[in-house]
Amino acid sequence: MELAGNIKDFSVIEICQFIWISKRTGKLMLHLEESGRRFESSLFFATGSITASFTDIMKGKDAFFAICEAESGSFRFIGDEMSAETNIITSMDQLLLEASGRIKLYETLRREIPTPNIVYSISPDFNTYNLVFDRNQWVVIALVDGKNSLGEISKELGLPEFDVMRIFYSLLQVGVARRLAIKIPQISASGSTEKKSIISKIIDYLRGL
Repeated sequence: MELAGNIKDFSVIEICQFIWISKRTGKLMLHLEESGRRFESSLFFATGSITASFTDIMKGKDAFFAICEAESGSFRFIGDEMSAETNIITSMDQLLLEASGRIKLYETLRREIPTPNIVYSISPDFNTYNLVFDRNQWVVIALVDGKNSLGEISKELGLPEFDVMRIFYSLLQVGVARRLAIKIPQISASGSTEKKSIISKIIDYLRGL
C-alpha cells in the first residue's frame, strides 16, 4: 500500500508514528510550506526508527523539528531507500515526545508572533529596566533596530526561527520589544554587500565570548 498524502490530513508526527509501528524502512519525501517559504525535506527510516533528517538548510534533529512544524505540504514514502549519513541517534519515542512538546510551544508562540515578517523595536525605556539577559537574548537585542524582521534576524544569526521566536516571546513578555509593522519580503540583488555596522561588530564580539 502506497503511503502518500497531505500533512493537513495526517500530521508529520502521526505519519512517523505509523511508520514506526509498522517498522518500515525507507525515505519519507516531503514538499512543505512554512511562513510562506516552500522547501523540500526528507526523513530516512530503518525498521521504523528515524536515522536521518534533511531540509534545504538544516539536518538532524533541527531539521526534523522544522519538518514537524510545517503548516502545509505533501508527503510520499519510498520503501527501502536509505541515507548514507546517520544524523539522528535519539530513540523514536523520545524524538516524538520532544517534537510534540515543541509543537505545543510553537502554537503558543504563533498566537503572539503569527509571522516571522514582523518588525520590532526596542522599548525607549529599555535602559531603565533592571533585567538580566542571556547571551542569545543579547545577540537578538543587538539586531532589533525597527528595520529587520524576525525572519531576517533569524537568517543573520543562523538560528532556527523557532529559537528566535522563543527569544522574542520572552522579550515581549517583559516589555523590552514592541511590534512596529509587518514587512513584505523583497528579493535582494545577488552579490550585494553591506559594510559591517556597529551592530555586526557587537554580534561578532558576543559570538566570541
